[in-house]
Amino acid sequence: MNSLMQPMVDSDSGLSLSMNGSQTDAPYQGLIFIRITCPELGVEGIHSFSPDAIIYDVKISVLKEISQPIKDKWNFGLFLPPSKGKAGKFLQEDRTLREYPFENSVGHLELKYKQRVYRVLKTNVNKLKKLHIKSNLRQFLDNVKNGECDKVTKWLNKGLDPNFQWKDMGETPLTLAIKLAKPRDMIMTLVSGGAHLDYRAADTMTPLHKAAVAGNYEAIKERSSPTSKLTVHAKCPSPSHWSQPCIRRTYAGGRNSALYPLLSPLFCAAK
Repeated sequence: MNSLMQPMVDSDSGLSLSMNGSQTDAPYQGLIFIRITCPELGVEGIHSFSPDAIIYDVKISVLKEISQPIKDKWNFGLFLPPSKGKAGKFLQEDRTLREYPFENSVGHLELKYKQRVYRVLKTNVNKLKKLHIKSNLRQFLDNVKNGECDKVTKWLNKGLDPNFQWKDMGETPLTLAIKLAKPRDMIMTLVSGGAHLDYRAADTMTPLHKAAVAGNYEAIKERSSPTSKLTVHAKCPSPSHWSQPCIRRTYAGGRNSALYPLLSPLFCAAK
């Protein structure tokens, strides 16, 4: 990866950037060039990656080059801004750059904190701020813990963003949902309402890691099945940071059937 990080002059939060030049010139043949901006930190850079680079690895490479401290950096994601009437979206971190073709010779992505992307709902910023008060978030989490999908849906229809960590315990709505005996409907409800599958709890664990440690095989199956619409590899910040502790705790608890989803991303990365 080649890159140049510098103070951001223009966030250009809308469309992709077009630049003169050819991507076929040596030594850059076959590389994808991307202008990555981070409005929250005021930095930007031009990066080059292989088309087969995993989105998660691209994000980590960019984060490593930012010298400023970043709170909850694992919950930052690469965001494709809206363009030509198409809504913006966060790139799925288990996919490759090749799966997200850019319109111009130099693409544009934003590095930003993961939050709900409001595609259809007309957003009123002031109304949303009033919705996300502590008492409402607490009630929302109680509804999740009680498996009350109808009540959770009502909150989501009002515009509540399910991507947050509850300060008292560091859990997220999805990490609480996987603790339910029958978590499928709640997981589907939250994801349909804008919850990101790889949004991490305060301990940096994803819902999939939490499910493995808890031995909730149904939640793991729903998240990992090839036929599931929720399939995603929950990569850890680094193998030594979380994968090994997750594996040790899962194995120690006698929940060997829950180990494969934790190990498979590591095997894939080693190939």
